[in-house]
Amino acid sequence: MADPTSRLRTQLLNIKDYSDFTLECDGRKFRVHKAVFCGQSPVMAAALKGDFMEAKTGVLSVSFDIESVRRLIEYMYTGDYQMRPDSALEIISSGVSDGALPIKRPSEAVGTAAEPDPGVGVPKPSEAGTSDRLICHGRMNSIADYYDVPALAALSCTKAKEILRREWSTEPFYQLVRLSLASTSDKNFLRMLGEEAMGHIDGIDTKIFDEGGLAEGIAGYALPKCILMLEASRNELRAYRGY
Repeated sequence: MADPTSRLRTQLLNIKDYSDFTLECDGRKFRVHKAVFCGQSPVMAAALKGDFMEAKTGVLSVSFDIESVRRLIEYMYTGDYQMRPDSALEIISSGVSDGALPIKRPSEAVGTAAEPDPGVGVPKPSEAGTSDRLICHGRMNSIADYYDVPALAALSCTKAKEILRREWSTEPFYQLVRLSLASTSDKNFLRMLGEEAMGHIDGIDTKIFDEGGLAEGIAGYALPKCILMLEASRNELRAYRGY
């Protein structure tokens, strides 16, 4: 199987001279392609046409952390993203922006810190802890929700769910719930969190989980799973009683 990093590097080298708009984030500029991005994000497509400033300047300021933006770009070109964004993205990247930096949304402050440049202090997948990886996928769901990229939202949900199923840990789960309740409206992702909460109900520390309204925020998404569990218990009781 061909190395996906090599494929992306070759692809970007072949098309980098034909970029037709720029993504800007935290002083970095990425020269990308409308045909790739607008076909997957109706939000970006709308911003880059008509009388919007982005359409006139050809620059779209992205108000998310730089590592999530790199993963977004990687996904748009390859259909996947990694914990450590592909270094090939530097082919289409330039240094500090001349313009003002975009203002971050308040929700981005939840469980986040300043992001390092690629290759400097960014943990490799094997080194990243459960919390780091869950927060990564939570942020990717947020950016997918914001720019209306359904396939990316579904992928981030699948990746987060796999981690929770394989290596459940309560505190990283709480951190992911806090981030997600504040930064995404993706019902499928929030419903997945509710289902995982019910699936690990014996390991939930209710005192911690109720802090900051986490239990209240996730309760509605946990309800369908709760009903199914109650129905299963009722059926088991009926079978035990013989009716």
